[in-house]
Amino acid sequence: MAREEIQVNPDLIAWARKRAGLTLEEASKKFNRIAAWEAGDASPT
Repeated sequence: MAREEIQVNPDLIAWARKRAGLTLEEASKKFNRIAAWEAGDASPT
């Protein structure tokens, strides 16, 4: 099965993480590429 990237505004990802009360380090435990998502270097699949 092919992986499809979903284009999401990096600011929205950062907002959602902060709204959930998570630091980047805490969120990285579950979403190991979240730093790249927030930087706009990658997109979620």
